[in-house]
Amino acid sequence: MSIDNHELVVIASDGNDIVPVKVSKITLNGGERFDFVLHTNQAVENYWIRVKGYNFCKINQLHQEAILHYEGAKRRTLPRAKVFYDYEPYGKELNTVDKPPNNDENLIRSE
Repeated sequence: MSIDNHELVVIASDGNDIVPVKVSKITLNGGERFDFVLHTNQAVENYWIRVKGYNFCKINQLHQEAILHYEGAKRRTLPRAKVFYDYEPYGKELNTVDKPPNNDENLIRSE
């Protein structure tokens, strides 16, 4: 899960407070919840909120998008960025798929 051009400040995991951490992407597994703060401090535009599936969903490249609409941005205008399965945001990732859990070094991966 990511939002184009925005950092997510993660503040809780499964209802438990954590030391806040800024990331560009959060990977969610079944039943997981993360609370985050989103600072809407970018140019007044529309931005993609992106969600994509891994494992079995990767075979069919399943992904969904929604639009984060800033007040004052043109309605009925899609964000400029292209939509495709292999999109990966630059920056840090929380809860990576390919790293072991509960390891401070691997909990967040820098791109």
